[in-house]
Amino acid sequence: MRVRPGRECRVCGESVRALMMRHRRGLDGHDTICRSCHRVQCRVRAAARRSRSAEQVKQVRQARYPDGRKRCSGCRQDRALDEFYTNPGQLDGLNSRCADCNSAGVRRSHAKNRQRSENALKAILASRYPDGLRKCRGGHDAPLEAFGRNAQAPDGLRDYCRTCHTEREVARKAKRHLSAWEAAGIDPTYCYLDGREIGPDDRHADHVVPVVLVGDHQHVLPACIRCNLSKGARPLPEALQAIAARDGMIVYSDELRYALQLDQLQRLGLDVEPETPAALARWLREEAEIDPDWERVERWGSGAAM
Repeated sequence: MRVRPGRECRVCGESVRALMMRHRRGLDGHDTICRSCHRVQCRVRAAARRSRSAEQVKQVRQARYPDGRKRCSGCRQDRALDEFYTNPGQLDGLNSRCADCNSAGVRRSHAKNRQRSENALKAILASRYPDGLRKCRGGHDAPLEAFGRNAQAPDGLRDYCRTCHTEREVARKAKRHLSAWEAAGIDPTYCYLDGREIGPDDRHADHVVPVVLVGDHQHVLPACIRCNLSKGARPLPEALQAIAARDGMIVYSDELRYALQLDQLQRLGLDVEPETPAALARWLREEAEIDPDWERVERWGSGAAM
């Protein structure tokens, strides 16, 4: 059914009534803009609001909420501004509902989505993606089979395809390991098993206690691919014997001593953390400040061969 003459979309000229925005005060109950053009205008306005500075947003909040309280559209109560999640796309930079109402709505939506049947999910996927392709948040189109399942999502699929999800998980774990090594004073450019220099493409995060063995698996140290694969599921002392037979020597760096202390304490069942290389460096620095004639030990100069 078409709208009456003169009520076409003022942007694109669309005249199908089902595609027009609803407007109660309109002469025929419809607005003068279609849904697609309205969505584009909303995105443009939201992008303009996101480009504002923090001072501009602060001025808007002070003008609209001089008492520092805002009416929640969910519970209809006046709440403090810090009880609302931020939303840069809104005029005041805040959500229309408070954090409690927003969390409750999310839980209701997730519970409702989990109750859907497999046939209902298939119908949703067929209507939303008739060509069998879906946009991955990684920036590319992928077939529906490439996405993992997420029963809480509106379409029952994850935001990222399996490949992008795996890459993100690897990057997240690498970032976490690098920050932990930096805090402990561990140099990630050297393999703690054989003391050789390694690059970012040749670096593995090796578990001091192998995952297949009983013990605490939270401690990981940088190792090259060759040493990590050759170590396998063997305990650290056995892996060092294999490295000594292969290279003819073992470089006992600060990281290797730290790993041996970790392995020994965990085998004894002691919940004690040994001194990290960073703590050892601080101790050496303090000794050097007390005694100027104190000879600093170089990183690899203290390595003993066997």
